[in-house]
Amino acid sequence: MSTKNLELDAHTIITAKRRRLAMRQDQTPANAVIALANMQKGSQSILTEVTNYDDPVKVIGQIRHEEIYDPVGSALRFMRHGIDAVSLFTDSRIYSRGMEDLTFLSKGINKGIVAQDYILNAYHVAEVRAAGASGLVIYSAYLDYNQLRDIVSNTMRWRMTAIIQVNHLDQLADITRLSPHAIAIGDHHIFDKDRDLELISELMPHIPPNTRIMPLGCLTTMDDVEAVVSLGVDAITIDESILRGKFQPEALQEVIRNRPQ
Repeated sequence: MSTKNLELDAHTIITAKRRRLAMRQDQTPANAVIALANMQKGSQSILTEVTNYDDPVKVIGQIRHEEIYDPVGSALRFMRHGIDAVSLFTDSRIYSRGMEDLTFLSKGINKGIVAQDYILNAYHVAEVRAAGASGLVIYSAYLDYNQLRDIVSNTMRWRMTAIIQVNHLDQLADITRLSPHAIAIGDHHIFDKDRDLELISELMPHIPPNTRIMPLGCLTTMDDVEAVVSLGVDAITIDESILRGKFQPEALQEVIRNRPQ
């Protein structure tokens, strides 16, 4: 699929999500959603704590809506291998049950969850907190600066980890002014080794040292993990397939423990 088609697909998804979000806002007052969010247990730290540069890379396990879809089972398998957090990504196609899945997942595991969704406004932020998320990815490619600022502010108000997606150097000046906890570099959810390694290398020198850096794309091979970690990133997102095989979990831990200084 061409990049143009991928962009068209994303815009189709976002248009549908805006329509559904407007319907939910009409049906459930903001005060009710905020009350539910306040009832949640506290957000778990994902990329917010102060650490040293020589700390291991944080590993987030990505749960995707695929043919065989068992979000809690996938999360428990990630946890069994010591993964630091999980992310829920349901929108590779238009899918309307992401919020229900997030609620179900948060009740089934005791681990930080990143809502990897197209977050559109402050109401939407409160919804994901009410559903149990401890962090979220904020897609700068589909929001203007004022929208970004409002969403980041509300994310931090709920004490969630704010991860802003960027795909171009020109975006960094505005985004770093918002002081997100982390910046996810890339514009597609599947890691493209040649394109994304070049983009990470280009943008990293321009990101403040107190902001975590990670690729947006989900890593599916150990070669990709080694290549990304060698650049000195702070976190990665991996597919469950990386953990399959007798020695794969041990190999992953070895790589992330040895991030270059």
